[in-house]
Amino acid sequence: MFVKPCRWLGLILICSLSACIAPPPLSPTPSPATSSTLTPTLLAPTELVPTETVLPPTPTKLSPTPRLSPTPTLAPTTTSTFGLSSAGPWLVYRDVAGWVAVDGADPHGEPVELSREAPLSTTLTSAFTRAGALFAAPAPSDGWFAFYSANSTANFALTVKRLPDRQSGLLQMPLLSADLEEQVRASSAGSLPDTVQAILFRRPLWSPDGRALAFAGAFETSNSALYLYRPGEKVAKRLTDGEQQAVLVAWSPDSQWLLYEILSPDYAGQAPVVASIWAIPAAGGAPKKLLEVDKESTDAPEFLGWSPMGEAVMFMPDVNDQGNAVCVALNLITGQTATWQRGYFFNMAYDPQTGTVAMIPISIYGPDSIVLAYPDGKKIQPPVLSGKIWPSIEWLPGLQRFFAYGVFETILLAPDGSLVYLPDETAQQIDERPAVSPDGQWLAFWNENSGVRLYDSSGKPVRAISVDDAQGTLAVAWQPDSSGFYMVGDDGKLYSVTLPEGEPGLVDSGLDPSVNNMLPDAPANLGWVQAGSKP
Repeated sequence: MFVKPCRWLGLILICSLSACIAPPPLSPTPSPATSSTLTPTLLAPTELVPTETVLPPTPTKLSPTPRLSPTPTLAPTTTSTFGLSSAGPWLVYRDVAGWVAVDGADPHGEPVELSREAPLSTTLTSAFTRAGALFAAPAPSDGWFAFYSANSTANFALTVKRLPDRQSGLLQMPLLSADLEEQVRASSAGSLPDTVQAILFRRPLWSPDGRALAFAGAFETSNSALYLYRPGEKVAKRLTDGEQQAVLVAWSPDSQWLLYEILSPDYAGQAPVVASIWAIPAAGGAPKKLLEVDKESTDAPEFLGWSPMGEAVMFMPDVNDQGNAVCVALNLITGQTATWQRGYFFNMAYDPQTGTVAMIPISIYGPDSIVLAYPDGKKIQPPVLSGKIWPSIEWLPGLQRFFAYGVFETILLAPDGSLVYLPDETAQQIDERPAVSPDGQWLAFWNENSGVRLYDSSGKPVRAISVDDAQGTLAVAWQPDSSGFYMVGDDGKLYSVTLPEGEPGLVDSGLDPSVNNMLPDAPANLGWVQAGSKP
């Protein structure tokens, strides 16, 4: 799980103490209780007692569910996309005036304009772009992509297009009611209406099979509701009633269910707070409540991935330092919840292939070790990782390893406990996790104060890549065939780099750095649209 800097920068103040004072032995972990009450536990530096609860096998078939009435579809728009090849893939990004695409087959090809939009007002530019709202959501197949847009009159909309068709505009749906648009016009950048904050809290997601787009909107309701759009049907369908603020979390691997959260009504003017976690069939039907979140929790639950049984694995942060942080598995079909791990934990990550959970426990010295817990109940705590400060850990599926960065060092940790040190990367140098090439052979690190630092899969430094006009790097997107990558510099330019020895080549100089920021999961405004159908 990626942790924002504000949550761990204070930990640096105690790193000197933790580095020179060995922590005392910790008490063993008791077996989990069968009741809903969570018992605080401390982890010992050796093999620990199992804390896993195993659920019965998940049914393979879903019960039929009724469909809800579709919402009206607006008149489609059309945009010419001359100059794009039919084979794809295409890199889509935003320049100062709209959306642009380049052919992946030609890294230095001419950019092609996809849309042209009116400039945003200062207030809306700050509000929407800082929230990451102006971005493309590329589908995993068939050339679909969607993007949010907003203009100076606060017309906030979702547009869906298809590449490389000349008649590519399929849907343009407003996301806010007229009343909400008026509220946005009257708002300052830091005080958007709660419903708008809810819509921007999570991003639209295409289903794994690429046939449906789920997103949040408030065109018909006063609160954020979930919608589903299937390009073949050209219909946007509302799934939730809009009586509470609903925000999207994830699609199930079989594209049949949506996992979502309901926000607390008590967060007015503050960052959204999650009140409960729900699931709803993508075909429509009654929603299912899976978990209630502690009312005193201010940290949002983290979705870690899907188990082999199709359960949603979530990390629920500790509340009031009571030792009640948990890793739970939510069965979307049966509604059952299993507590896998619990105790004083700062952070967790999950490997869906082996079922390994990587955890950062908290001792009196801070988050100063890493523990690996396995499905059979066994736990190991690598001694070389103890007594150090670890602000964050997460799973890198492209590399099949956990990535953890500390105050003084950064590591790649395999599920079996073997590790690789990345000596040139520390918490003070990196802002995000590395971008792993699709073939798993390369890692790219960067931040807003540097160029790109390239490593091979063994952790060996390969080369540093920079451009004369840019002080820092804002985004990196690998070529699908791993032959190179695109990078966005803070000079407002897009560059292409071919590996292993190619130098950055200028592709486009018309980007706006403020709307091409990089988020932990994917580039906000830099992504690949794939051609062809998924099997």
